[in-house]
Amino acid sequence: MCQSECNLPTGTSLRIFAAHFLGITIATFKNTLLPAFSKADICFVKNTSFFRIALLRWLITAALFGCLKLNAQELWDLKQCIQYGLENHKTNEIYKGNIEKARQMKNENLALYYPQISGDLRFEDYLDLQTMIIPEGTSLGGLPPTDKNQEIQFGTKFQIYGTLDAEQMLYNRLLLVSLRGLKPNTAIANLNFQQNQENLIYNISQAYLQARILKLQIDLLSENEQKFANQLKIIKLQVEKGVAKKMDGSRISVALNNITSQLDVAKSGYEVAVNRLKNALGMEISNTIVLSDSTRINTIDNVPEAFFDANNKTEILLQQNQLKLLEVQKKRAGAGYFPTLSFYARYSVQAYNNEFASAFREWYDFSSFGLKLHVPIFDGMQSSAQKKQQIINMRNAQLNLEMSQQAFQLQHQNATSQLKRARVNLENNETNVALAKEVFDAIALMHQQGVTLLSEFLNAETAYKESQLNYITAMLNYYTAVIELEKAKGTLNEFYQKL
Repeated sequence: MCQSECNLPTGTSLRIFAAHFLGITIATFKNTLLPAFSKADICFVKNTSFFRIALLRWLITAALFGCLKLNAQELWDLKQCIQYGLENHKTNEIYKGNIEKARQMKNENLALYYPQISGDLRFEDYLDLQTMIIPEGTSLGGLPPTDKNQEIQFGTKFQIYGTLDAEQMLYNRLLLVSLRGLKPNTAIANLNFQQNQENLIYNISQAYLQARILKLQIDLLSENEQKFANQLKIIKLQVEKGVAKKMDGSRISVALNNITSQLDVAKSGYEVAVNRLKNALGMEISNTIVLSDSTRINTIDNVPEAFFDANNKTEILLQQNQLKLLEVQKKRAGAGYFPTLSFYARYSVQAYNNEFASAFREWYDFSSFGLKLHVPIFDGMQSSAQKKQQIINMRNAQLNLEMSQQAFQLQHQNATSQLKRARVNLENNETNVALAKEVFDAIALMHQQGVTLLSEFLNAETAYKESQLNYITAMLNYYTAVIELEKAKGTLNEFYQKL
C-alpha cells in the first residue's frame, strides 16, 4: 500500500530534496516540515536514504564551518605580524638586557660614593720566629752594655689579627664626572631598543609585502590558468567539429603550460617569502602562518612638502647622546689631575700565645680614624694624551652627526619623490589592467564565436597578463614607497599604530 502511494508528483519530490540541499537538520525536518507533508511524502522519505544523506551533509557542513572559522582565526594581517615580532623576536631580549645593564652600571658608579666597609681576619702559626740582632754595646733596660752581638726572638708561635675598615669618599672629581655620563648612557640603551623596534617594523613590513604580492600574483595566474583551461576545452570541441585547426589547440596548450609554469614559480617564491617573513617575525620556520587577503596599509593621497626635522629620528638622537658621552669621557681624562679626599676609620684586635688552646683567650684591641688625601703629581702626560684622544673623537662624532643630518634630509626628499611617482604609476597601471581585461574578454568571446583569429586572442591574452604583472609590480612599489617614507620621517611606530 505504501509503495503504491510513493509515486510522488514532481512538486513533492522537489519539496523534499529542496529541504535536503538547503542543509535542513533532521530534527528541524521532523518537527517542522514533516507534519506539512502528505502521507506519500513520508513514504518517499522512509524508502530512500534521505535521512542518512541529510545527516552526512549536516556533519560535513558543520566540519567545513568549523574549519573555515579556525582558518579565519589563523589569518595574519600586517599589524598582527608586526605585533608578534615586537613581542617575540629575540633581539628584543638583547636590547632589554642592555637597558638593564645600563641601569646596573648606574648603580655601580653610585656605589663608589657610598661607605666602603671591609673586614680582615688573619691567623698565623710561626714555625720559626724571626730572629733579631742586638748590636754589641747596646744597653737594654739599664743593663750594662753587651760585649757582643746578641740574638733574640720576639713574638709568639700563634698570632691572630682582626681588622674592620670603613672609608667614605668625600671628594673625587673622576667619580663625579663619571656620574654625569650615566644619563646619556641610559638614553643610548633606550634608543637602541627603540631603533630595534623600528627595524623590526620595517623588516616585517617589507617581508609581508613581498609575500602578499606573490600571493596576489598566484591568484591572478590561477584565474588565467582556469580561463585558458576552459578555452582549451572549447578549442578541442571546435577541432573535433572541424571548425578550428589542430594547430590552434596546440598554441592554446602552449600558453596554458606557460601559465602553469609561471604559477609553479610563483608558488615556490611565495613559500620562500613566507619563510623570510617567519624569520623576520622571530618565528620557528616549522610553524604555519596564513596571510590575510588584506594588506591594510593606509594610502597617502597627498604628499605635503612639510618641513622635515632630522633631529627627531632615532639615529640622530643616538648620535647626539653618543656625542654627550664622549664629552663626559673627555672630562674624565682631565679629572685625573685633581686630588681625592676620603675619611677612614679602623678597628683592630690581636691575640698572641705560644699554646694553640690559649691563643684565643686574650685579645688586645686598638682603633684609629683620619683623613686621606691623594695628590697626583706626575703621570708621564698620560691624562693629557687621553684627553686629546677624546677631543679628536668628539670632532669626528660631530662631523658624522652633520653628515647624517644631511643624508637623512636627502633620504626624506627622495622618499617623498619616490612615493609621488609610485602613486601615479599605480593609478596608470590600474586603469591599464582594466582596459586590457575589457579587450581580452571581448576578443575571447569573439574567438569562441569564431569571428576572430587565434593570434588576436593570444595577443590580447599576452597584453592582459603583462598589464596584470605591471599592476602587481606597481602595487609593490607603491606600498614599499609608503614604508620607505615612514622610515625616512622616523614615524614607523606611528605607522604601525595606525594600521
